Amino acid sequence: MSQLLDKAKSLGIDNAEGLTQKQLEKAIKAKEEKLKEAAETSRVLRETAKSFEIETEGKSDEDIASEIESAKLALEQQNEINLFNEKVDLLTGFLGIDNFIELSIDGLKDILLEKSKNVQVVNAEEVKGKTEEGKTSRPFTVNGVAYSFSEDAPGVFRYLGKLQSQKEWLKDESALELMVSGKLSYVKPAKN
Repeated sequence: MSQLLDKAKSLGIDNAEGLTQKQLEKAIKAKEEKLKEAAETSRVLRETAKSFEIETEGKSDEDIASEIESAKLALEQQNEINLFNEKVDLLTGFLGIDNFIELSIDGLKDILLEKSKNVQVVNAEEVKGKTEEGKTSRPFTVNGVAYSFSEDAPGVFRYLGKLQSQKEWLKDESALELMVSGKLSYVKPAKN
């Protein structure tokens, strides 16, 4: 029993002298399991800290956990910044704006206003005259779904600032995708 009491005291179990042998054995076992769990938690924290290149020597688990949370937050913020920059790059590339960073807000507004005068995304404009010669009933596929131009679609029309016949539009896959996603009235699901 004295060995159990010594072990209980070394583990920091309070009031060990007032416990029966069974209670003492149970308290020692519970304390050892708790210490193992704490050691495992500490090990996992330190491994996680290494993955974030956080120095752990001489630091408490609480300090390490706090630094990990800060590193995770910084990583999330950097990912959001990268995503935002990627979106800006896509838009400026699409709009043909090379010096985006140097532009003032007013300068950017002027460029966008000028570009918007030349782009028609939602509505297509029929060109009077050569409407019948560019017509085709040939279907095309967008995202695995077959579409065709509607019977009332003109043979030649302006879309995205470009004037082309239906036959020419069939060669422009990205424009066809925009026509479908923009629900252009000249495009309908093909009949089987």
